[in-house]
Amino acid sequence: MSKHKKSVKAKNRNVIKINKYLLLIFINVWIITVGCLLGAVYSEEIVNFFRESSQNQNEVNVEFNDLVLNCKDDALVRAVNCLTDEVYVFYKYTVTDDTRVLSFDELKTLGGDCKDWSEFYSNAAVLWGYDYQYIYLDVNENERHQYVVVSDETGYCNIDGIYAGCFTFKYDKE
Repeated sequence: MSKHKKSVKAKNRNVIKINKYLLLIFINVWIITVGCLLGAVYSEEIVNFFRESSQNQNEVNVEFNDLVLNCKDDALVRAVNCLTDEVYVFYKYTVTDDTRVLSFDELKTLGGDCKDWSEFYSNAAVLWGYDYQYIYLDVNENERHQYVVVSDETGYCNIDGIYAGCFTFKYDKE
């Protein structure tokens, strides 16, 4: 092969390399331009999205007493249903060490297991002035499940995680 053909091939390879680099630069400039245009057009929506996300996070950052007392009601069923609806927003089931007592903030952020959530609801029952009792069910040799029954003179609610089944006592009219 002659020197001329070799130099033409080398120049062609260099032109191809330069074209690849120019193409990459063009694509990057195009992506940045489109991103800036979309940002300018949708900036208000983007800001509102992050503002709403921040507000949702702040809604979860309520204190235990505020949350529980917000749901306090003369009717046990309404109080329990209100609280389970509120808890639904941040509820997480996470297996935890049963020797550890979680704070309300830890329960909200990390989650807890059936023991932790039962204790949460029993603490709410105490604040409301209701009675409670833990129910334990053997799952197998090494595990058991726990839920809480909250009650007053009108009835009771079985509360397990974010689910509540409430029942009222029927009294004969005299």
